[in-house]
Formats: sequence, C-alpha cells, structure tokens
Amino acid sequence: MQLTEAIRELWRSWVGKGGLLLLITLFVGAGYVLATYPLDYGDRTWSNPTIWVDNPKAAAPTWTNLWRREPEPEHLVLIAGEPDEVREACSGKLETYRLPFLYDYAQDPSFLAITLGDVTYAERPPLINVSLLRPDGKEIRLLRHAVRGPREGEQGPYERYTAEPLRIQLSTDESTIGGVQEFLADEFDLRADTRALRGVVDRALFGTPTADTLAGEGLTFAPLTGQYEVIIQAAFRNPADQLGLARFVVGGGVFGFMGTDTLGRDLAQGLLFGLPVALFIGLVVAIVETAIGTSLGITSGYLGGRTDLAIQRAADIVANVPVLPLLIFMLFIIGPSLGVILFVLIAFSWPGLTIQIRSMVLHMRT
Repeated sequence: MQLTEAIRELWRSWVGKGGLLLLITLFVGAGYVLATYPLDYGDRTWSNPTIWVDNPKAAAPTWTNLWRREPEPEHLVLIAGEPDEVREACSGKLETYRLPFLYDYAQDPSFLAITLGDVTYAERPPLINVSLLRPDGKEIRLLRHAVRGPREGEQGPYERYTAEPLRIQLSTDESTIGGVQEFLADEFDLRADTRALRGVVDRALFGTPTADTLAGEGLTFAPLTGQYEVIIQAAFRNPADQLGLARFVVGGGVFGFMGTDTLGRDLAQGLLFGLPVALFIGLVVAIVETAIGTSLGITSGYLGGRTDLAIQRAADIVANVPVLPLLIFMLFIIGPSLGVILFVLIAFSWPGLTIQIRSMVLHMRT
C-alpha cells in the first residue's frame, strides 16, 4: 500500500481524521518552536528564576474560572508608557503615570510588586512615590523610594537599575505596611499593629474594615471591588532625567493556558518547548517498535514451533515489566539521557504488536 492510499484509508474514519489532524498540529507546533525559540532557552530562560519572579506560584490555568462559583483573580501586569502628566517647576519636573485596572474579585491578590528600571539623572537622585487610588475615592501610599545617589568618583549622568531592575514586593515591604497603617488610622480611626498587618496587607488594600474590626475585634476586611488606579510619581531635578521602566504586578490565582509550577514558570511555554523532542521520541519509538513487532510477529506466526513459543513467552515477560518505574530508575542512576529514554521505550513496546501480527499471520495460514 502506497503512502497516499494509506492516508486516504485513514481519512475515511473519524478516528483517522482526528489522528492526522493531531499529527499535523504537533508538527506545526514543533516547527514554530524550532523557528522562534533559542537553542539555549532551557538554560537562559526556563532555569532562570528572575524571568518568572512576577508570575504567581502554582497557579491554575485561566480557563478553570469557567466552572468556579467564585472565580480566582486573574494575573495582571501593568506597564507604564509615556507619562500621563508632566509638570515643570523651578526645582525640576514631576512625571505622573496612571495605571487603571478593574478588580471585581472577592479574593485579594496573591501579591503586589513593582519593578523600576533604567533610571537616569544628571545631578540629584529622583524621588519616586507609588500610591493606589481605590474605587471609594481613597488613596493609599504604597511606596516612597529615593534612588541611590552618586558613588564616590562616579561621573554623571548617573544610571541606576539598568542591568538589574529594582523589584519590590509591596505585600511585605515596610513602606507599604506603614502606608496602610496611616490609611487605616486617618480614614477609619483604626490603630493596627505592624505585626498584625503583615499577613493582611493585600486584603486591607483591596477591602474595607468590617464592623467587628472597627469594634476592636480582630482584623478582617470586606472585599472592595471596582476600578482601581496605580499612581506613580517621579520627581526629577533636571528635564533630561527619566524613568525608563515602571511595571506594577497584581498577582492572581490563575495564569495563562496551562498555569504555572511552584517556581512561577509558565507551563505552556515549557510544554511547547519540549514538543519537538517529545515528537521526535514518539516518531522514532513508533517506527522502530513497529518494525520490531511486525518482524517478530511474522516470524512467530510463520515458523511456529519452538520459535513461536520462545517469541511469545518473551513477549509475555516483557509486556509485564513496569516501564515507567524502570525508566525513572534508569534516568535516576544514569542521568537525563535521550538515548536511555529511546532504548527503554523501544525495548518494552513491541510485545503488543507482535501478538497481534502473529494472530493475523496464523489466520492467513489457515
């Protein structure tokens, strides 16, 4: 049977159509990875924790919200572009960046973080203030950061956070906790201890104190949903000073198409990167296993006698070997090796096809 005839025969059934379409999809995905992913993606990106630091840890896929009664918060990454407002003054300039977002979830974010990078100044280091404007019109100071000044012997213009941007976890930052304390004291006349606030900073930012809290019983907050806005203000001394990167992250409970692992790595990217190797292993194992199984099945059914008995007993023994534990054990002893994976899968995959081919040959002989 020629290849075109085999494809035509497969196309006659829905199972065959599904298999061919799936195979084509896998080839297209593998081609995309080979064309776009760098060869050192594993070492440079996948194994680099700084790449994934802003992702939620062990998050479920986004589509799992479809059947949740209370959906998990989606992951938000807000990046500032051009400043929304620039005010010139005799003492310098004040740039204001506004990052609005809608938060309509009953649960508080998993974390809040801000990243600052590519800060350039000529004389005096800039001062950066970050605040959160809530749906109720109240504003909370999140961060007040003074950029490091010139080092001894350093010549201007001065560059900060270029090679390694500054990332601040606001959920645990002392400046944010202090801002929440001031906010609760000014707006609700609520005196909260720093130690008690450490675990509920995000809840306080995205909620309002309950009646029990206002009565002095515990520290609980009711969710406050609606339109929020992150306000970033950078005060510069010279007109040429600038803030190149400002990124605000609202950590969610769900992420992407496949979620993340415990390190925050995007599992969709990892699965896609491994697709060419997995497809190569599958094709090689399928071709070699088919050749071995077909040859042994024909030999067993045609010759019969002791040859048939030996092949069938060998097939029974090999078929009862637990392949996955054996493969894991060998990889643990020898180390990660593509050759070991191919050898184990090929060596223990032929019995089923051998038995089927033998029965077909015996049927043809009779």
